[in-house]
Amino acid sequence: MVILMARTIYDLINKDHIVVVNFSGGKDSTCTLLKVLEMKIPIHKIVYMKVVGNTYPKIEDYLKGILKIIDKYYPGTLKLFEIIECKTKCRMHNCFEDFWEYALRYAGFPVPHVGLWCLTHFKLEGYHRWIKEKLKVEYHKVISVVGIKKGDSHWRKRWLSEHGELVPPNTTDVRITKTWKWFPIMSMTNEELWSYLKENYPEVYDYLWSENYGKRISLSQCLLCPYRSKGEVQALARLGFRGWMLEKIDMLLQNEKGYRLSKQILLRIKRWILETSHEITKWIEFT
Repeated sequence: MVILMARTIYDLINKDHIVVVNFSGGKDSTCTLLKVLEMKIPIHKIVYMKVVGNTYPKIEDYLKGILKIIDKYYPGTLKLFEIIECKTKCRMHNCFEDFWEYALRYAGFPVPHVGLWCLTHFKLEGYHRWIKEKLKVEYHKVISVVGIKKGDSHWRKRWLSEHGELVPPNTTDVRITKTWKWFPIMSMTNEELWSYLKENYPEVYDYLWSENYGKRISLSQCLLCPYRSKGEVQALARLGFRGWMLEKIDMLLQNEKGYRLSKQILLRIKRWILETSHEITKWIEFT
């Protein structure tokens, strides 16, 4: 099956398609990148979609730390890396807005399954703009490699079961890119991913645990995210983001934009933050 998929990808590359690996530094995208490298598939770029205004300030150092280790196994990997600065375009004022500017002006805080605009208006819009303006190629000539799997959610299980591992660019779902989509780890479980890393790439495994998962947070995720658990929110507060998170939450709570549910989510996150101690936190400034 792996050999057959490799041949299919090579056939597309021979027809002037290019491979772009979406990399966030979590176990899923790390395993995805390693699977592609193992198959000796030529990679054009490895990209991280940075949601401007709501991203961990040292994310670049963290991601390069992983890639430097992978570079020992597959030389040349690190030089393929690029961060895409994702903003959304305000058509009314003909300017680009960061996460908080857009939230205040129009959308409020993102709400899962109802108004998850951070994905569509920032990551996907920024990715498509980058393909058009930086790569200067047509969307259908790009093979986007993404580390999602059936076990992530009911929606992904249903969608991946219906479409398969390699999906052509005519998919109409707004949550999916306009490019080819390739999901190399779609059938793997979390246990299988961790075992794969530990057995084949122990240095990568150790780095992920010491710099990310061991701290009980996902560094590649937006700092203020509706999907974060209580433990993750409080871990971020203890890492130094308490004051910053409270400031942003109060700013949005005073605003009338967004869904009613978004305010409920913000109040819940604020309650979790206030349960942490002032003494173990400090202010961190970033853009």
